[in-house]
Amino acid sequence: MNQVDRVPPSISLKVPSCQLEVRFEWIGDRFQHQVRQGDDSLLVSIEGNADQAWPDSPPLQQLSHEHLEGRDVVLGVGAAGKSHWSLCVMPIEGADETPALRFEWACRTTESQPHLRSSYEGSSAKMTLNPGETSDCEKTEIGFTIRPDESSAPTKTWQWSYDVAIPPQRR
Repeated sequence: MNQVDRVPPSISLKVPSCQLEVRFEWIGDRFQHQVRQGDDSLLVSIEGNADQAWPDSPPLQQLSHEHLEGRDVVLGVGAAGKSHWSLCVMPIEGADETPALRFEWACRTTESQPHLRSSYEGSSAKMTLNPGETSDCEKTEIGFTIRPDESSAPTKTWQWSYDVAIPPQRR
């Protein structure tokens, strides 16, 4: 097997108190991620392809599972077009002390109006999705799109974030 044929290993991050998990799997030329609770799929990222400068979700080509400041996190980076993305996913206590996964994205670009977003297939019936302070969330026909709002780019780095949580009755 040569370097080109190697498929990066899958990486998971779990919130044990509610069986909430994000799992990253290599699909084509990038990682796709899925948020799950046990056997239930809650969200699946909608990925683009190598020809798109602005894919439906940030293209992650490298991931690592780290232990930082007393907790496990997943860190990721990727690139498409002339832009570079980064990600940090961590377990947190969200609104009302509900266990959650926090996704924090950043994109460094020279474009003045980039088409940045994180797009998912999924339903809000089994989970809550709470956009961060500089983020907007839109319900779509098949799921959700989370984008950075205009205030998130004081320089050439755009940022957006969101928490995925399981309501208390679903834990």
